[in-house]
Amino acid sequence: QAKTAARFVQVHVDKPADQPVLTLDEAEAKKAFLYGPDFPGKQINVGDVDKAFKDPNVVVVTGRFQFGGQNNFYLEKHTCTASPDDMGRILVYGGAQCPDVTKTMTMIALGCSSKDIVIRVRPMGGAFGGKFTKQYPCFCASAVACKVLGRPVRVAMNLTQDMGISGNTRHIFRCDYRVAATKEGKIVGFDNKMLVDAGCANDYSDYIVDELLKRQDLAYNVPNYRGILNMAKTNNPSATANRAPGLAQAAAITETVVDHLARELGVSQEQVREKSLKPKTGAKDQTGQTILQWNVPDLWQQAKQEMEFTKREAEHAVFNKANRFKKRATAMQPLKYAIGYLNMSGATVTVNVNAADGSVAVQTGCCEMGQGCTTKVLATAATELGVPVDQVSVFYPDTSVLPNLQTDGGSAGAELLCQATKSACEELKARLKPVEKELLEEKRAKGEAVETNWGEVCKRAFGPMPTDTRTLLSATAMAKVPKWNDTKRSKEHPSPELPYWNLDPLPDGMWQYYVTGVACTDVEVDVLTGEYTVLRADVWVDGGNSLSPLLDLGQAEGGFVFGLGTYCTEEILLDPTDGRNKSEGTWNYKPPSNKDVPQQFNVKLVPGNPSSRTTYGSKGIGEAPLILAYSAVSAVKKAILASRQERGLSSQFTLDSPATPARVQGCMEVAAKDLTLQG
Repeated sequence: QAKTAARFVQVHVDKPADQPVLTLDEAEAKKAFLYGPDFPGKQINVGDVDKAFKDPNVVVVTGRFQFGGQNNFYLEKHTCTASPDDMGRILVYGGAQCPDVTKTMTMIALGCSSKDIVIRVRPMGGAFGGKFTKQYPCFCASAVACKVLGRPVRVAMNLTQDMGISGNTRHIFRCDYRVAATKEGKIVGFDNKMLVDAGCANDYSDYIVDELLKRQDLAYNVPNYRGILNMAKTNNPSATANRAPGLAQAAAITETVVDHLARELGVSQEQVREKSLKPKTGAKDQTGQTILQWNVPDLWQQAKQEMEFTKREAEHAVFNKANRFKKRATAMQPLKYAIGYLNMSGATVTVNVNAADGSVAVQTGCCEMGQGCTTKVLATAATELGVPVDQVSVFYPDTSVLPNLQTDGGSAGAELLCQATKSACEELKARLKPVEKELLEEKRAKGEAVETNWGEVCKRAFGPMPTDTRTLLSATAMAKVPKWNDTKRSKEHPSPELPYWNLDPLPDGMWQYYVTGVACTDVEVDVLTGEYTVLRADVWVDGGNSLSPLLDLGQAEGGFVFGLGTYCTEEILLDPTDGRNKSEGTWNYKPPSNKDVPQQFNVKLVPGNPSSRTTYGSKGIGEAPLILAYSAVSAVKKAILASRQERGLSSQFTLDSPATPARVQGCMEVAAKDLTLQG
């Protein structure tokens, strides 16, 4: 009935006094920038770019690359229920990745105090960054209606409503680049200027575009780099976080440059990549951060051999010679993905032990969205306390139990919460040590076996009678980052007026560690239609000491396939006349399906390289494998090149993102004279 009634609502909006700004070209022409018309843009300078380009021995390529954005496309759309309680509070039950900020926004909408609102986060059917900020309208609307009506109110968006309101969520951008390299393919200079569509508001853009600007080195050693990035303020919905925010776009730019250089030099993409890899020792990222446990050069050589890259290339060459309208190719790509803890504030856990039977209840800040965080926390508690897994139960976030739960995402939530769980368990064990000692003495005095179990110690610590021992069987811990979360600020820990990501230079140690890996992907491309199939993908990810190998394998597989959507199939269609999202459903929007998954899909967690800066040596891999999916696009570009050269065309073409069949077909430039069965 509610949905039927909603369809009768008509909203009349007057035409705007000024023509809306809907494209990057319009924004640039009107100087409609997020921080005002005079803002020069965010900048980063490394080395001496101008000097690098003056070297007469380098080869220079220039180009423009455009990236078309992406929708988060979580399976469960925004849904929440608000209910009043007998104390005048409003309880909102729904999906969010940042419970405390969601509560603050709801508080503002209601004009009440934070104590009058309780947010309970239910397990979400996916989020991918789309429930950092985009859930606010749903929570606020249900809470306001609940307050006015004094009864429970549920808001549930369907697919078209959700996508229509969100619009584009991964930032649309364009990049004008100029790159210098040696004749062997070593990148020596990289100069680029980017314009990003932030939408109508900042949202999460300032941080995300900073990642885009400062992550373009990937696994490559770029001694001279200059980047200038500005954010366009348009009338489109605000762009926000999407799996691997900023880094997904940065990878697309850099790998596009690698391919362009390879074609200009007449060498393979892999030669450019190999020549440009960061050195084995002393590796630093683009912002000067030291990279610990850097293993990509060794991984690259090992993968090249074990994945049989040379053999696969030779087989594709034979196939291409025998097939005029089908072309195959393979491409290898390395991975470096920065993981930081600073955004993951509020990773709090309370471990409660029930004295009656020793069972354990863990209250967490884990916003479960399919990443298996609660499973890892449960396993941590069971391991640290030495109890069976079926004796432990994990609860989802509740701001009345654990307040100040700010963010869960960025691949780091699970290991931070496991770190907090370990700390809480250690506190409990220390508290129970004297109890266990006393219990052993009592048994010895009675002549009983001098041994105890967990259940006995818990009962002895908090007995049923009023005169029994009273030991606190609850412990709360929060994962904190040394220096950055200290009370006293240092020179490297500036005042909060300046977001940490805008520090120049960035203090060393900003990033906890780097996830590394290698992928090798084969494709078959239809020259006439531009359709292509991913025949095989070998994906290696260095996951350190995995907290749960099966879960992490699933995350690696899912991340790679998500990346195939990012780079290959998912295209946002915003109407350039009125800004309406014309891809508000799967008829016009194409997330990857079972037919888009590689026909042969080999995923491996590389052992033997634990992080030295995490509690168990683990690494978060929910997002990093997404970057490796660009290897499929690189292979497509090789297939395009093979067809073009066979038909006497130049090696110069531009394949923007996403690499849809229409764009691939356009790059093929098939002419009427090519449509013959004879070579």
